[in-house]
Amino acid sequence: MHAAAYPSPSNPAVSLPRLSILGHPPKAQALLPLPVPTITKPKPATDAPPAALVLFGLDERGKAHGAWFPQETAEAAVAAAETMGMFSLPVEDDAVRSLAGQLPQGKIFPSGKAFVPFVKASFYDALMTHLPESERDWARQPVQASDGKEASRTEAAGAGAGTATVQRDKPEDWSKINVGSLVLASDGPGDGWYEADVVEVLPDEKFKLRWFQWPDLPDFVRPVTDIALLHPRHQFA
Repeated sequence: MHAAAYPSPSNPAVSLPRLSILGHPPKAQALLPLPVPTITKPKPATDAPPAALVLFGLDERGKAHGAWFPQETAEAAVAAAETMGMFSLPVEDDAVRSLAGQLPQGKIFPSGKAFVPFVKASFYDALMTHLPESERDWARQPVQASDGKEASRTEAAGAGAGTATVQRDKPEDWSKINVGSLVLASDGPGDGWYEADVVEVLPDEKFKLRWFQWPDLPDFVRPVTDIALLHPRHQFA
């Protein structure tokens, strides 16, 4: 009978293969490289054409307007600017291009005039710095009505000599607002209030309005909570 062999300095330990729980040596696993995620950059929007021209100016009330126009309507926009007493500014450098990108897009009406929405006074002042100095003082002046539009509107309202406030329907209570009423509306927070005609009564106490001074602008909708009433003795400017 042989004695068991124990490890000693003269009898080194015998190295046995390590066994797994399955009873055989584990196989080495190859480290596979992890897939690298692909980052796709968003494509810039190409739906809107680039701005070629900016129209801006003050209306009869000193309210700032501004809009950009693409190349295909630029010529018509220049003609509209002359008709409306506004300024046209070609988009030829990065500074004007940056301002144009913050303005709404304008539209040419069949009448030849242009839809140029309200803009913040800060944008208007920034655009004005790109005009020649000789034109900046002019740009600070409200445009003067030269086509008799206001006179014709007053006559259509049955104005005569100081009778406009009598003929116009100015409700004294919000429950009496109806088609044909003259009310006040605002274009947004911090903006002023301007006369508007009620052209349609909508459900949920909403009304379709049209700016009294700017009938070429599109109609818009306001809830009754965003409509103000004129004083009964209000006189037209």
